[in-house]
Amino acid sequence: MIIKEEDEEDKEKLEKLKERDLYLYYYDRIFKEKEPIDIKDLIPKSTKDNKTKALVFGTAGVGKTTLCKYIAYNWAIGNLFNEFELIIYLPLRDWKEGTLKDNIENYYPFLKERKKEINIDEILDRKTLFIFDGYDELKEELKSNFRKSLGVVENYIITSRPYGFSKGDFDVNSSFENVGFKDEEIDEYIDKYFKDDKEKANRLKEGLKNNVNIYQVSHIPLMLELICYTFKDSREDVDFSSLTMTDIYKKVIDNIFKGHIKKRKEIKEISRKDRKEIQRLLGKLAFEGLKRQRIIFNGDFVEEILTEEEIEYLQSKAIISGFLKSDREWVNLLDNNLEFIHLTFQEYLSAYYVSGLGKEEIKKIIRKYKFYPHMQVFFMFLAGLIDDKGFLVREIKGEPRDILGFYELNFLMNVFSQIKENEIGKGLIENFFKDIVKWLNWTV
Repeated sequence: MIIKEEDEEDKEKLEKLKERDLYLYYYDRIFKEKEPIDIKDLIPKSTKDNKTKALVFGTAGVGKTTLCKYIAYNWAIGNLFNEFELIIYLPLRDWKEGTLKDNIENYYPFLKERKKEINIDEILDRKTLFIFDGYDELKEELKSNFRKSLGVVENYIITSRPYGFSKGDFDVNSSFENVGFKDEEIDEYIDKYFKDDKEKANRLKEGLKNNVNIYQVSHIPLMLELICYTFKDSREDVDFSSLTMTDIYKKVIDNIFKGHIKKRKEIKEISRKDRKEIQRLLGKLAFEGLKRQRIIFNGDFVEEILTEEEIEYLQSKAIISGFLKSDREWVNLLDNNLEFIHLTFQEYLSAYYVSGLGKEEIKKIIRKYKFYPHMQVFFMFLAGLIDDKGFLVREIKGEPRDILGFYELNFLMNVFSQIKENEIGKGLIENFFKDIVKWLNWTV
């Protein structure tokens, strides 16, 4: 489901607000009633300059990339946005230094192979809609290059996670939030997934509604798929009352290991020790990539991060792990461009790796990266995986501090969503709620 966000009037209002009022404005919008729209309404019927410049943002796994591909496919078969002569889809995770033309050719190499020269002026002169997917996945050092290319484009849709952009990064005349499934669509999805087992479908629907946190994340299509996948293969009843997003990923990872053993007849099992080591080494790669906002790992990067012994070990195991996908058939770990099956798995495995480090090292990581928006999901998983959760919360609340407190409170709410009541002292929880009350009193 797509919902309408601020229009031009809201945009002007934002520019006039002081920093403190900006926090209040966003806090108020959390509770503001939202208006669902059809996908066709992403393109305004008319704008001042008759151009489309739209932003679509949403949380991890909510379906932003699926939406982009849905738009491109339905345009291609004549069902959507027929006012455009061309639609060009470009994932920004693959954006490289260079011009818009260079990046089109890089992503669509068959154009070069067919010796068909791209005339960028002709493309821009025609009524073309560009879909730039994943601004939050664009490396920081490439953003100015991308924005320069964006300056010559008249019509575009950009997608991003909510934390992945700033208001001044690019010009948009409309913004939308992709919020995932509606309540009734969750039930419909579960019924279709378990079409041959109505009893299990009903138990899952009832279980989800007994856990507010999990029910909220089940509105995200990827999360609902993972929940159904986990519940389908579970031989015992799942306790939804205390289930967290981290618990779901733990179960999914176990199932991925089991699934790949079944697919490869030559493998009888992956030992518990091997499963842990595979996750640790993949997590080491994942974390270094996450820090640098790097999603694609080539041989040079792998050699930089891992020792020769670690590479040799992972070479024999990575193919069967199921967490990496490659741009070609597997030959050698160092000869492939690799990425995780979804960014959330990179974030989970990063947290798995960091949770096994010493406290002093973890403390440095918390202090250095807690204010980096692209690390928020990583810290959520870290809260679910680390043994000493009180230590994590205390370090997050330690120096340096968020001056206004809004970011820190939101951050801690996400962290606490992955911690169960019996895993942390009551004092820390009580102090957290006192901080919320203080912040609310300050804003009134």
